[in-house]
Amino acid sequence: MRLTVAQLKPWIVTALVVLVILLAGGFYLTRLALRDQPLAGPSWAPGSPTAAPASPSPEAPSTSGRVTSAPRPSSRSPEQPTTTRTRPTPSRTTPPPPPVKVPTVLVAGPTVDNDFPDSTGCHVFWVDAPGLRVTVAHVGFRTGQTPSPDPSASPSVEARPLRVAYVACNGPADNGTVADVGCGTGRVVSQGHGCGVRISADEPTRTGLYQGKVSFDLSALCTGTRAKPCSDIDSPYRPSSDRPVTATWGVTCAVRLDYQGDPGTSDVDPVCSVRSP
Repeated sequence: MRLTVAQLKPWIVTALVVLVILLAGGFYLTRLALRDQPLAGPSWAPGSPTAAPASPSPEAPSTSGRVTSAPRPSSRSPEQPTTTRTRPTPSRTTPPPPPVKVPTVLVAGPTVDNDFPDSTGCHVFWVDAPGLRVTVAHVGFRTGQTPSPDPSASPSVEARPLRVAYVACNGPADNGTVADVGCGTGRVVSQGHGCGVRISADEPTRTGLYQGKVSFDLSALCTGTRAKPCSDIDSPYRPSSDRPVTATWGVTCAVRLDYQGDPGTSDVDPVCSVRSP
């Protein structure tokens, strides 16, 4: 059965109307889908087909054509200003001259005089050398002979060694020499100024004659040859003001104490002699 054009016309019109409706609906749906998305490229204001593209905001970067991200913070610390360290230049100073070595010469120096001005057994010792200052480098005491046992004593008393003390003496010697300090290491004696040594019995002890020795090690700085023992020093150590010399010598004094119950009893003054160098 063949349909004529007149019979197909209503169907053709209906099909065209349906096609137009589908196209319009599709276009409308597409507009709705793209309405919230920005269009690529420049945008124009409605009704102004020749409007110039809007300038990008200085506060927001342009998003045309691609998506940009915010710049990442740099992990490098900002450069600090560099400071130049300069080492201090060491000052060149002239070192001090080395200390002058003073030679020491062993000599036969002057002897030690003594006197005991009181009854306590204190002896004044001095060096009779005008213009010379003498230093006591060392002083010592050694007990010698002690009394023998007394057969008549009952009971027998033990003989104790003599006692020694380096102290000042009461009163001056016969020549006016004073001993306001005890004889000890580092003491300086000179004409008119001596040092004191007290020698006494260690009571209770046996009566009789006791003996002992006081030994002196002495020294003097010589800056010339006017006084003994500086005048006895020969070349190559002859002393002068620019080449001083230290003179050293020793003196031993023998002490006797006759003890009869009085601790200050002494029968003979100490006899002093210079030790051989």
